[in-house]
Amino acid sequence: MSVLLHPMPPGLMPAPRRLSRWALCLAAGLSLTLAGCGGGGAQDEGGGTPPPADITVIEGAVVKGPVEGAEVCAHRPAGAGAGALLGACVRTAADGSYRLEVPAVSGLVLLQARGGSYVDETTGVRTTVAAEAVLSTLATLTGGRFTAAVTPLTTLAANATLADGSPSAAAFAAQLQTVRDTFGLPGALDLAATLPQVGVEGDAYAAALAVVSRMVADGLPLAELLSTVDPQALREAWEAAAGGGGGGGGTEPPQPEISATGTLTVTGGRRDFTPQADGFEVKVNELSVQYAFTRETVVQQGSALVTQTERVELTTDRSGQVTFVSYLDDADALALYTCFSACGVTVSAPAGTRHPVTVRFDGTALSGGRSLQGSLTGEVAGAVWHPLEMPRGTDGLVAVNGVSQTVAFSQYDRSSLSGVVSRNLSLSLMDGSTVGVSQRGDGAATVTRVTSGGAFQMCFSACRVTLTDVAGGVTVAFDATPLSEGVTLGNTLFVARTTGQVSGGEGLSVTPDESSVSAFNDTLRYTFVDTAGLSSVLVEFRGGQVVSASVNFGGKLETYQCQAGGGLGAPTCAGITLAADRRTVRLANVSLAQFTLSGFGATRSFSGELVATGY
Repeated sequence: MSVLLHPMPPGLMPAPRRLSRWALCLAAGLSLTLAGCGGGGAQDEGGGTPPPADITVIEGAVVKGPVEGAEVCAHRPAGAGAGALLGACVRTAADGSYRLEVPAVSGLVLLQARGGSYVDETTGVRTTVAAEAVLSTLATLTGGRFTAAVTPLTTLAANATLADGSPSAAAFAAQLQTVRDTFGLPGALDLAATLPQVGVEGDAYAAALAVVSRMVADGLPLAELLSTVDPQALREAWEAAAGGGGGGGGTEPPQPEISATGTLTVTGGRRDFTPQADGFEVKVNELSVQYAFTRETVVQQGSALVTQTERVELTTDRSGQVTFVSYLDDADALALYTCFSACGVTVSAPAGTRHPVTVRFDGTALSGGRSLQGSLTGEVAGAVWHPLEMPRGTDGLVAVNGVSQTVAFSQYDRSSLSGVVSRNLSLSLMDGSTVGVSQRGDGAATVTRVTSGGAFQMCFSACRVTLTDVAGGVTVAFDATPLSEGVTLGNTLFVARTTGQVSGGEGLSVTPDESSVSAFNDTLRYTFVDTAGLSSVLVEFRGGQVVSASVNFGGKLETYQCQAGGGLGAPTCAGITLAADRRTVRLANVSLAQFTLSGFGATRSFSGELVATGY
């Protein structure tokens, strides 16, 4: 009997081990709707000259990152392992791709990849695949041409399928679904047939493999991970690397490792600017990314010691374009100098990554006659670097004139007035445009798109778009939606809503219908607000561990708080966890103390579950 990697019910999830570093890209955070659900690869009906009748061509890629130089072989399954070799083995190219020719056989085939090397997503170091870490997948061949991905996720499913010694296509499909569930991936993503696109915005598969790298970096050997059939062990490692769990109750999580280097020549300034060694930070919200470099100097002024701050900040939009630059010198009479457009600044990172970030200033002209020349580089271990790395609540893409666009941020509001329901949806796309859909009652929905250049494209009738409320959110279907200027929108996607409730008894409860998530370095801040804006819940997680939380009842002027590690009389936040989807915050009999002007007072127990809209 095969051992299924069943996802554990939330109440039975083990407490994850403490993270050494936070996952930068999370599978649950970058969901896409991809066609081709199933298990065992995909038969390719087109693409080139059909192979001879006596040959089956298997093409695909070995991806951990892309594995170069791996030996890929096809076998008949034999018991719990590999049987007779089919055809000759081949080596993967630099991008991990391979092409195998095997006799025209039908039925289940085991593909195995051994050796090779790849650039690790976590360390950025080229890493050799250990001999015992064999990557594999299963494919059901029927002749012709076939596409098969070989990854750690297909390996988990293949190993579990082989465990009982009598593998089948149906069993492999079931195991693939279990792996999708465990890693928070959309059910439509065919792990066996879809080739991960490492470095591509919004690729859910590649993001999941980045989490695998974090699992290995956190001390779980790759070979051991690949052979895991224990659902509790796999879930524990995944929860930890994905930033889940974090039950609190211990000391506050340590601050991340931070580095800042470089020098700027400040024309008209007191001196050149060099940040202090840990003087860097990165902030992310739904529309922008902000980088800041600082230097603090303690000087004697009379009988007092005074801290003087110099700070360089810049903001980029979600496409990476710089929209604002500032230089602060609080020892200067004018203090703050700014630039809002055409600032002569470029932001770059190593190929295939978002960090460390290097900012180059090419005579950047600021107000007040100041200018900046030079470069600065900043790094924060485990930081969030982009809106696409934030908790994701959108599943799907929007096709603009047939070109698929990732949704960087979404917001859905549903309200009712005098029994008439109004629906308003906003989608911020990676091309810099924003799509809005509005519908009142049973009337026709209208659609507006605003481009990054400020152009409006609209549809007010016969727009061929539907909004359907479903559990936890709304489904929007664009059916060749016609906009002005000849633009059409296509595809169906799901957008999440804020749901849940937290209660402290005696009428003290918060039922939010709005939420936001922002990031500061490696800390995620969740804010849930009710309709009237009077009550709210705020929770902060660092590296998956809770840092602090507060519940505010504005109408009653009562606030209850906790802080990891305690301190100043505050409880330790034990019982607050963040689920692997990074949108669900759970409070299980959490002790929070009422905050008063004289300090912390009586404690109250809070329980409930809140689900943030996400990005």
